[in-house]
Amino acid sequence: MNMQNQQVEGAIVASILVDAIYNPHEPSALDKVGDILLPKDFTHHVYRELFVILLDRHKNDLPNDPVSLLAEERIFKIPNFLKPATSLIAMCERITDSIGTTANVEHHTEILINLTQKRAITRLGSIMIETAEEEDFDATLKEAQDRIEIIRSQRQIRDPYEGWTKAIAGLEAKFKGGDEFRIFTGFDGLDKYVQIERGNLIIVGGRASMGKTSFGLDLAYNMSRKHRVLFYSLEMSEYSVRERLISAESGLSISQLAVEDNFDTVSQSMAPLTNLQLEILSPKSNDVDVLRSHLSVDTPSIVIIDYLTLMTCSRRDSRQQEVEYIVNQLKEIARSMNIVVIALAQISRKAEDRSSAKPLMSDLRDSGAIEQAGDVILLLYRPEYYQIEGHDDGYTECLIAKNRQGPTGMVELTFNKSLTTFRNVDQKDKQYREDWNA
Repeated sequence: MNMQNQQVEGAIVASILVDAIYNPHEPSALDKVGDILLPKDFTHHVYRELFVILLDRHKNDLPNDPVSLLAEERIFKIPNFLKPATSLIAMCERITDSIGTTANVEHHTEILINLTQKRAITRLGSIMIETAEEEDFDATLKEAQDRIEIIRSQRQIRDPYEGWTKAIAGLEAKFKGGDEFRIFTGFDGLDKYVQIERGNLIIVGGRASMGKTSFGLDLAYNMSRKHRVLFYSLEMSEYSVRERLISAESGLSISQLAVEDNFDTVSQSMAPLTNLQLEILSPKSNDVDVLRSHLSVDTPSIVIIDYLTLMTCSRRDSRQQEVEYIVNQLKEIARSMNIVVIALAQISRKAEDRSSAKPLMSDLRDSGAIEQAGDVILLLYRPEYYQIEGHDDGYTECLIAKNRQGPTGMVELTFNKSLTTFRNVDQKDKQYREDWNA
């Protein structure tokens, strides 16, 4: 496979010189590609050295016409390069005659970048063959994934107006209730104030028995009606997760599912469940790199992790440093793969030292990294569990502790203990309060 194209390399250099000769007062080729191309993209030493000199002069507002270049001492240090200005002009004319126009410089740049990435992949393959014999498989795989991700995410030419066009399209889609730029939770009050978008890391925290897994499954159910969702269970088996979903859909408690008289009801509940775009995975390893590997092969729109505190990594640092690494990896997964990552997280016991036992964002275990990385942080609080009176059965507060794109506050939900599922409350006007810390 040919991994270089010196004709294209010459065409780019010629485009820069031709612009300097014939269009000195117009935006030059370097204005279009100077921030994207790198010297390593040029395999021919003359074109590579010329590009470095031309780019440096451009950044310092110096002219790049052939006559001006004769005053550049570095030109004369390029091996086997023809020095006279007439030779530079002749080279430009010869190359541009074959390429047609300097307007193709962006297309030629894409060709060079693609060839550079192919050369990088080839080198990586050779390195991996060598390291595979010396290191353990997981370390080699992780290194290969990291390097491939770097190569894949490297430079691309973008229209300066493209980002603004996408932003306007996104706002229009949100206004119309479109699902491409915004993902709805299925909880009316929550969707009114929290805008979940691709690239977001969402944290759902709560003490034990607050219903984190139930809430995560409700999100999975609601979101998988329109989006591909992976429920990544580190706590429960796949069978147990499916059993919980059947219970919620059929309206039967888990203990009632195995009763023969309820078989028809259970069977009828299967149809809507099988129509969901929902995958359930209970991996053998809790390592965050195993999750990344799975997602790199099969990427859903949303991944829900139950739960963050059980996740591990190959690093052998303190638990706080491990959590920081894991959270940063989850944020990077969401951003680089353009998906939503929802991680359920445990709240420390210190929340229960308060008279109300109402959690705060700082109660998240090893919370520093979590608070910083999370785009949205939700905390579940059921006063009924602490025998705090004054509320209806199942009354639940979903505390919006952090909301990068909107207000913080509180949304009321109701929890069905027998079916272990959350639902919207009936009183729409009571769903949201800003004074939830009161």
